[in-house]
Amino acid sequence: MRRHLRNILVLGLCVSLLSGCAAVIAGAGGTALWQHGKIVSEEPKSLAQAKAAAKEALKAKKITVKDEVARDNFVQLRGEDKDKNRVAVDIMETGKEATRIEVRVGVGLRAPAKELLLEIKKHLYKESKFKLF
Repeated sequence: MRRHLRNILVLGLCVSLLSGCAAVIAGAGGTALWQHGKIVSEEPKSLAQAKAAAKEALKAKKITVKDEVARDNFVQLRGEDKDKNRVAVDIMETGKEATRIEVRVGVGLRAPAKELLLEIKKHLYKESKFKLF
């Protein structure tokens, strides 16, 4: 009986590996970690203003921008920090004078992502009399 149970378990493992289930599970785990570190903020600023502030913040943090994709209502900035962590800043227009900013650093690194978002906000509001804190 134990032999049959072991054979069934081995057969089930082989089928899951051959069908790609293991790859799907590994991919889902990686995606969950990547999404876990995402920091999001809604700001009452235009897409152009948010994009300029993000670029200034990346420069101030010494993050090298390696890729930039701009469409009608969103901008994606991709780069790498000094520790070789991938950095992603996504900016989406949610209204005429409103944007959603999403920041990710590395895999699930929330603290550096928060620091970068605060730097973006600092540049976003530097000309106004609005204070963050």
